[in-house]
Amino acid sequence: SADTTDLETSIVSAKQYIEANITNAETFQDTVSFAEANLITEITQIYSVEPDTENPQTLAEYILLRRTFGQSITVSEDSAEDYGDILASSQQDDGSFGNIKATIYSLAALKSIGKEAGTYGDNTFDDIAAVNYLVANQSENGEIGNLETSADAAAVLWQYKDSEETNSALNKLISYLESFSDSDDTLELSLALMGLTDANYGQTTEAMQKIIDKLRVKITTEDFHRQRKELPRLTRQKRLSGLSKR
Repeated sequence: SADTTDLETSIVSAKQYIEANITNAETFQDTVSFAEANLITEITQIYSVEPDTENPQTLAEYILLRRTFGQSITVSEDSAEDYGDILASSQQDDGSFGNIKATIYSLAALKSIGKEAGTYGDNTFDDIAAVNYLVANQSENGEIGNLETSADAAAVLWQYKDSEETNSALNKLISYLESFSDSDDTLELSLALMGLTDANYGQTTEAMQKIIDKLRVKITTEDFHRQRKELPRLTRQKRLSGLSKR
């Protein structure tokens, strides 16, 4: 189709850019461009195949990505069922969608398409049960799974913070993420900042500013260039997840 041709053309241009520039990327914008080029490739790969409906996380990513780019999520042209119905029906008895990461992604996907709690197929979707699953899996130090999933969970908990229990979990998570302001690792700083941005919507806290200042310094150092290969993956994760509230 014409859309496919346009995407293929974009990918070729992106790959040419990478080959010509990535070894000499000296600015943050160069690195962002490299990450975006990788994202274009991933988008095309996801568009080219049907989603794995047996894998909630993969299905959630598919839904979020297609919604982001205004694509339909119906199973087929002659069917009223959409992939959101299938995802909603895959919730397990413990409230999860298999594990912490899959639960975060699934909640984000279902919320993005307006799926309400209710019966789907032979199963019942309960968003509160999914949030409670995440809270129940929070460690004493505030971590939910690991740093990466903790950063993702911040946006979900923020949207359910009217609950006293969830708000308490969110505050614990914020304290955990803020502890990484003392880190010198670029990836840890970036993940913590992403989570804190979602958990402190509309505000820049002292811990966030500390992280921002550190990252600004790292952008100009050799350490940043050694670690920049992590940024395409990080950008992909955040863009695909659709977890940011903005």
